Amino acid sequence: MDLEGAFSAYKTAVEFEAVPSSETFCNLLSLTAGLGEQGSGQALVRETEPPHNLTAALTVYEGMLRHNVTVPESSYTALIRCCCINQQPFRGLQFYRDMQKLSISPKLRTFTSLLDALSLFSARGNHGSVDVLGSATTALESGFTLYEEMVGKYGLELTEKEYLYMLRLCLAEKDRRFYDILKTFGETGIVPVSEELRTI
Repeated sequence: MDLEGAFSAYKTAVEFEAVPSSETFCNLLSLTAGLGEQGSGQALVRETEPPHNLTAALTVYEGMLRHNVTVPESSYTALIRCCCINQQPFRGLQFYRDMQKLSISPKLRTFTSLLDALSLFSARGNHGSVDVLGSATTALESGFTLYEEMVGKYGLELTEKEYLYMLRLCLAEKDRRFYDILKTFGETGIVPVSEELRTI
């Protein structure tokens, strides 16, 4: 779990024109993107983010592309998450669109970080347009596009987190679709446990 040591070793390998295996590339990308200790997903909720280095993660990703290494869903999701925790949700959104172009099916975890980051982006008062893929969009529009694709295109079953981030986004933008999201959430039968959700 020595991020800087591992990335330094990678840069040395590149200097000697050594090409890591696909598995090594994926592991290094996960490490630099800040996924931390890999486990079964049943671990306690993290109180602090594991070390991450977005610049290093992007360098590893570019190396994967340069050597024609197939970038799996897990690696794209790691990049998206790293962009989001670095307050660059629209950069993460670009990686999500790249996945779609490659016909890589996203998982719920792909969307969760994006929705969280977009809602925080709006909550901080960033209501202006951001240029993405050559067209102007807002956090609100992007959030609802993701929401519709999660449910409609990919048929994913949302959890409390995704509904919370959508509600937060609507509140920040004073969007009346808040009530539609709240009604849909109420129909899921999920019992809220988030303190934030209880105070909305």
